[in-house]
Amino acid sequence: MKKALIIGNGPSCLEYEFGKHIDSGELGEVFRINRGYKQDDGSSNKHTFPNVGSRTDVWVCSDLRAQLAIDRQKELNKILIYFPKFK
Repeated sequence: MKKALIIGNGPSCLEYEFGKHIDSGELGEVFRINRGYKQDDGSSNKHTFPNVGSRTDVWVCSDLRAQLAIDRQKELNKILIYFPKFK
């Protein structure tokens, strides 16, 4: 069985400092949602690295960030774009 860690971007992610453990690879692939990877303007989320690490194996983003996903495709191995059912 493969392991995976899904990291959202809610404020509760910043309550603990698990960054080193997340980046170690012990928890499997790291999935980050929307701005958990980095801000839309390209700026880094360095201030969150102690809490949630920096490793990103899969970036999961909404269809609103489809152009960003195209622009950033060389930065990551995997990008998943979701389209909400109501659209």
